[in-house]
Amino acid sequence: MKLGFQRQYRRASEGILRGRILIKALVGLFCCQMLFPVLPRLWAAGTEAMTLPLPMQESLPVTGPITLSFAGGAFAQDSAPTTRTFNPCFEINARSKPGKVQLTWPAVAGTSSYQIYRATDVEPVVFLRIGEVPSTQPLFLDNLATSGKTWLYAVGALTPENLCISGVAAAHPTAARGLTNYPPVIYSSPVTKGRPGTPYSYDVNAADPNGDELIYKLLAGPDSMTINQNNGVIAWDARSGTFEIVVEVRDHGGSSDVQSFQLNAVLINTPPEANAGLDQSVLTGQTVVLDGSRSIDADGDSLLFKWALLSRPNASAAVLSDLNAVQPALTIDVAGIYVAQLIVNDGTADSAPDTITLTASPAEIAVPVVVGLTRSGAEASIIAAGLTVGIVSETTSATVPAGNIISQAPAAGTAVLMGTAVNILISLGPPAVQVPDVSGLTQAAAVTVINTAGLTVGEISIVNHPSVPEGNVISQSPAAGTPVPRGSAVALNVSLGAVPEPALVPNVAGLSLAEATTAITVAGLTVGDVTQAHSTTVPSGKVISQTPNAGAPAAAGSPVNLVISLGPVAGPAALSISLTQTVIGGGGAVSFAAEVLDENGAIVAPAPAIVFEIVPDAGTVLGSIPSVSGNQILTSADTRGVFTLRGTVEGTSTVGTTSFTVIQSSDTSPNLGKFSALSQAETSVEINVGRLTSELQAGNTAAIPAINNALKATRESINLDNYRRSTAVAADTGFLPSTAQLDAAGFTETVEDQLYGILLLKLKSKLEEITDFFNGLDPASPVDDEARLQELNDQLADLQGQLVTLNVTVHGIIKYAPQINGLLAVTVPAHLHAVINRVDQTLVEQGLAINSLGDPGHFYQGLGNGELQLYSSAGPDPAAMYQSTQPVFFGILGLFSGMNTQMALVNWLYGDIMEEVTRSIILLAGHDLLQHYVNNTGMEGIITGASLSFHIYDRAGSVIEVSGINPTDPTRSDVYLVGSNAVAAVQGVIDRFLEAGEVESMDDLFCFFENIVDALESAGEAFNEANQIADSVATGCILDGGGNPSCAQLIYSSGFSSVSTGRFPQPVIVLVHDMDAKTGGWAFGIFNFLP
Repeated sequence: MKLGFQRQYRRASEGILRGRILIKALVGLFCCQMLFPVLPRLWAAGTEAMTLPLPMQESLPVTGPITLSFAGGAFAQDSAPTTRTFNPCFEINARSKPGKVQLTWPAVAGTSSYQIYRATDVEPVVFLRIGEVPSTQPLFLDNLATSGKTWLYAVGALTPENLCISGVAAAHPTAARGLTNYPPVIYSSPVTKGRPGTPYSYDVNAADPNGDELIYKLLAGPDSMTINQNNGVIAWDARSGTFEIVVEVRDHGGSSDVQSFQLNAVLINTPPEANAGLDQSVLTGQTVVLDGSRSIDADGDSLLFKWALLSRPNASAAVLSDLNAVQPALTIDVAGIYVAQLIVNDGTADSAPDTITLTASPAEIAVPVVVGLTRSGAEASIIAAGLTVGIVSETTSATVPAGNIISQAPAAGTAVLMGTAVNILISLGPPAVQVPDVSGLTQAAAVTVINTAGLTVGEISIVNHPSVPEGNVISQSPAAGTPVPRGSAVALNVSLGAVPEPALVPNVAGLSLAEATTAITVAGLTVGDVTQAHSTTVPSGKVISQTPNAGAPAAAGSPVNLVISLGPVAGPAALSISLTQTVIGGGGAVSFAAEVLDENGAIVAPAPAIVFEIVPDAGTVLGSIPSVSGNQILTSADTRGVFTLRGTVEGTSTVGTTSFTVIQSSDTSPNLGKFSALSQAETSVEINVGRLTSELQAGNTAAIPAINNALKATRESINLDNYRRSTAVAADTGFLPSTAQLDAAGFTETVEDQLYGILLLKLKSKLEEITDFFNGLDPASPVDDEARLQELNDQLADLQGQLVTLNVTVHGIIKYAPQINGLLAVTVPAHLHAVINRVDQTLVEQGLAINSLGDPGHFYQGLGNGELQLYSSAGPDPAAMYQSTQPVFFGILGLFSGMNTQMALVNWLYGDIMEEVTRSIILLAGHDLLQHYVNNTGMEGIITGASLSFHIYDRAGSVIEVSGINPTDPTRSDVYLVGSNAVAAVQGVIDRFLEAGEVESMDDLFCFFENIVDALESAGEAFNEANQIADSVATGCILDGGGNPSCAQLIYSSGFSSVSTGRFPQPVIVLVHDMDAKTGGWAFGIFNFLP
């Protein structure tokens, strides 16, 4: 049998798939009334139909601590069950399957591993360790969970600091189909003792296999005992007696569990037991911490501690630090026997005393090294070691600085008893030396005399003197005969002779540099700084000016600075302007750079002033005109269209221009705004590949990793899935008209429009071929990859040249919007990924970067040991490889230069196409040709599958028939089946859309479907279950009578996977997204499936 379906969101443009979605997966014809009660419940806000039970049960958050018994693992002592009370630090999810239970939980930071515990619902509930998984795997599949019974689970996270335990989750695996309610399980151990006159409390904890909220009830117990029905906390002011307690927990389905126990509340006091700890052998000087924490009270009363030091050696002055502390400290000062006593009191009675004996032996201490230390440092070191400072003596030393230790006794490292005295000898420094008289001696003779006396020569000043001959000592400091420490410095003033007559600076203006140098040298002067400057009067190479001026007096040997002419300044011949991106989101800014070039292509310096202005493309702009501020173009939120940045070199006719396109930003359009970011990513890739080429040519290997990291950061910013579900051809409001509407408005198709569509397909195919080329490069292959890349670049450039010559009309842009969208939203992002991956992998192979993508086999299959054979057989050191092996330059640079050429072509094509699209949409808006929805209630109504028949899952040969999809590639159509297992995740999105009223733009529709997919993805398993891609596709349909030539069949050879639970027919939402359709097409419908 066959069934038709007619509900989807449609519009006047061809972007949303026209026609009907038709599904063939049938099991028979049923009465159409059978499902009518179901669908209204699905769509009516606030009905029970949207509270469908989810298959995954989450442990409910517990307020306050819980108590569990463990056997085995890190949470138990030995093999006996251990009871622990704790606050759960995370929650777990349990999903039941026949004969197994799957557990998942959020990752816990700092965890080394997770231990999994399981218990049955049989009292007493004891959790046994059943497995352990690494910290990187927060999930566990229990394959031994027998069906037909309820299992309880807890997970322990092992961290270096502590043990972190989860809350408890319940699961009831079963092979039965449909919804079955299973009773909850009480897993907490009851508190069976109370004390009259004190508050009694017991927190009843339970888990439900269906994840239901639970209600707690006290069925039996003493008067005034209460239970909180929401959290199960029992409270009671205890009085004396024995009481039978019965507590019940019940789920919303009426199933329950009961716990019964006897509570004894008595006033009999049991004296506590003191435990002072085990006897110890200690050393003198040691501080011992006594520990009374092992003292116990059977009644659970708080304890008071009373310590006493019963005995100590006669010479000892040791005392306990705190007689009422749990852990007082005692410092052992003398060898001998120390006995301490502990008595504890529970508020009613003292315990029997318990003692601890400490046997102290003398401690030998190694004498520390103090030679070379200052006196204060040496004394501090001796005292810190438990010794004392002995005799302190002083003497001179030619080698040890004054104040430092010359020697010690006993020697360093000697073993002595605590308190032993250490004698030290302190240096007074070297003995004093008298400064010799060196006045009148030559400098060399003075140096010899000073050094012979055990002193050093200090600062030597050279000054003129009218009588002392040149080179002789004029004076000294300190003066002769002054006593100073050995090694002290003696400063000298040495004569330069009498002051010479000043020289006159010669006139060298107009001379060449060589001629000027000769003249300056002859005058007894030197050539100083030589700089260059342009001049319209002095020939190139001649002196323009000098400092000091000609004729000025100057000291002999002083410098003369020169300025040499470069000739006249070259005038500007060209102005080059470049943008950081050519497509901008409205309200954003883009930076630009400008260079003034002379007739030789050299940059004119200093840079002349440039006047910039923004020129709009007449008739194809909307909103505010952009402005220029510094080196930035600023746009407004309402700016749209194509603009030209025009620069004029001030005072000349030299002009430079570059164009840019302004579209919606990501702030105003989650769909179209992505493509301004893609433009920035394209420019970034082009710039960084160019930088790699330059640095490799310069042999600067140190700069390579940073550039490669920048490229990889750009790759991470390009989300292929987000672009794949977006559309590059959309207006701010409204939808594109059909080609028939364009014809009626006078926008008819031309031959060049047809050629434009053909060239776009070729361009898309060529970029995909280049992407495959980059992804499939094989270093072991003998093929000349550089030659192949050059060939592909030439073919791409040829397509660019053909597109440039076309005069494409609005009709061509709109008709071939699917090709444009496929190119810009799918092919270009994938190409950018391939370029960056290829760059990264090539650098890794050459040892110039670290592989961040894992195993190189991700790109190459079966490389063996020849990873470097693609470009060179050079060694592993990158610097040596670049210096010694020319083929490496040729290979890597050939690859990257080819990429750079190709990226420039792609960037240009992207900007040019976006310009044409923007012009066309604004032109259509001006002619009022953009189509609008009225509101949701005016859309075509829903006709569900109940009107004809039901469908079943897993039926071989099932198909979806839909108009407008890619008729050759099933992977170009995303299909989602949203059944009861996932409908709760998307219900809120659907309700908000149906209540929204008007649908006026592609963004409205785009956000609706994106939110559905996002909601599915956030549901985890529900997304994988819902996303079902067809096996194949066939042109032509059956269920619509075969009258629609654009209709095609998505074929599921093994049928649809089940997305529903329960025993009754249920509605399933079907979404189809065609990635190649004009402006990103969606179709939407609802069908009935038998579970």
